[in-house]
Amino acid sequence: MDDGRHVRQRLVAGFGGGAQDCLRASSVLIAGCGALGCLIADQVVRAGVGRVVIVDRDIVEPSNLQRQSLFATADLGVPKALAARARLEAVDPTVRIEAWVDSIDRESIEDYIADMDLVFDGFDAMEPRYLLNDVCVRDRVPWVYCAAIATQARAMLVQPDGPCLRCVWPDPPPSGALGTCDTAGVLGSTVAIAAGASVSLGLPVLAGGKPGAPALISVDTADGSWRSISVSRDPACPCCGHRRFDWLEGAWGAGTAVLCGRNAVQIRPAVESLLDEAGWLQRLAQAGSFAAGQGLVRGSLDPSLTSGLPLELTVFVDGRAVVHGTSDPAVAATVCARVLGG
Repeated sequence: MDDGRHVRQRLVAGFGGGAQDCLRASSVLIAGCGALGCLIADQVVRAGVGRVVIVDRDIVEPSNLQRQSLFATADLGVPKALAARARLEAVDPTVRIEAWVDSIDRESIEDYIADMDLVFDGFDAMEPRYLLNDVCVRDRVPWVYCAAIATQARAMLVQPDGPCLRCVWPDPPPSGALGTCDTAGVLGSTVAIAAGASVSLGLPVLAGGKPGAPALISVDTADGSWRSISVSRDPACPCCGHRRFDWLEGAWGAGTAVLCGRNAVQIRPAVESLLDEAGWLQRLAQAGSFAAGQGLVRGSLDPSLTSGLPLELTVFVDGRAVVHGTSDPAVAATVCARVLGG
C-alpha cells in the first residue's frame, strides 16, 4: 500500500503504473555503508524498494560525520549497519531493512548476494569491487559501480550480458596509483553526486524499465564537467569474456585489509569465534582496558603488547579484529597474534 509518499515519483516517466509495485517487490544489497552507502540506502528506502540489505564491517567514528548522512553524534561507537537500520526504519517502517555487521569477502559474498535483484557498490577501494564484479557476472545479478574521491565522482551500471568492470579496467591500479580518502580527501557534495547517479542508474532496473546504453558517468565538481563515456563489452575480458573469476577464486580477500581513512587494519579469522561479548571481555581482561557493547569489545592495548605503540583494538563477536593506530598489516597481525592467538 502506498500512503502517498511516492506520488511525485510516480509522475516521472517510467515510474508510474506498476513500476512502484516492482520497486516494492525488489531486494537490493548495499555493499558498504560509508559515505556512498549511506546516501544510496537513504534514497532507495525513500524510493520504496521493499527489501534493503546493508552490510558493513565498521563502527561510526567522528570523521564519518562530515559526509555519512545517516549518522549523528549519538551513533559514535555503534556499528554502521545497525545505526543505518535504525535511521532508515524511522524514514519508512514499511521497508524491510536487514543489517549485518560483517565484511564482504570471498567467504561471505555469496550468502549476501543470494536472491538480490540489484547490488549497489558502497565500497571505498577498488579491489573489493572486482570481487563484487566476479560474483555478479557469474550469477547474472546487475550491480552499480560507484566511487567518489576528492572532487571526482563516477558511476556505471553493470548488466548481465553487458560490459563489466574488467572490460573498463582489466586489473586494479597499482597500490598508490589512485588517490584515497587518506591522501586526497573527499567532499560530501561529490559523494552526493556519485550516489545520486548510482541510484538513478539502478532504480529503472528495479522498476522494470529499459536501461540506457552502457556508459561510465564521470563528474568533476571542481570544474563542473559531466561526461557520459560509452563503454562496450570486451570479448577478451577475463571475467565476462573468458568466465575467469580471479577474485572470487582467491586473488582478493586474504583476511587482512587496510581500512581507508582510518589508520587501521582489519584481521579476519579463518574460523569464526564462538565467544560472546562477555567471553571476549574476559579474554582481553589482561590485554588492556576494554568495554563491551553493540556486538563488539573495544579498548586500548597495554603498550607492553604493542612494542610501545599507542594502539586500540576492536573485536567483534565473530572474531573479526580491527587494530587502530597503524596502517601496517604486519604490525596488526603481530598484535593480534599476541593478544588473540592463532
